[in-house]
Amino acid sequence: MTELTDSFAIFTYGTLQPNGRYWPQVEDFVTHHVAATINGYTLWHLPEGYPAILEGEGTVHGRLLFVERARLHAALIAFDRIEDFVVDDPGSLYERVRLFATHDDATTEAFGYLYHPNRRGYVLATGVPVTDGDWNRHVKHPTACAQEI
Repeated sequence: MTELTDSFAIFTYGTLQPNGRYWPQVEDFVTHHVAATINGYTLWHLPEGYPAILEGEGTVHGRLLFVERARLHAALIAFDRIEDFVVDDPGSLYERVRLFATHDDATTEAFGYLYHPNRRGYVLATGVPVTDGDWNRHVKHPTACAQEI
């Protein structure tokens, strides 16, 4: 689903996390962030040097970024631009979806970005599975976090 709601959280797992390549472009929208996980997804490292998640069996580790209601629309415009997402465009790189993230013994509904389903074949053909679900650890220690599947 891509409509705007009262959700204040955005789940990130790669370059949009604090200290990530694109963090400076979204940092001003974020009031606070916490470590979180999502289940039912697989994480991949792409040859371009960034991650992708697909629906699957696994857990992905990342951060929930919290945004004030008044700034949510502007924040989503910024995130969508970075993630190359356009509503109803099958050529988008990513797709903005609603998902549930677990943190601090709680579950929060959040927006998240999955690699577009039309690009699944590309991920499976060229990506490296990050089997422990932690992309930050993978880019620091790739052989410890990935294996052929």
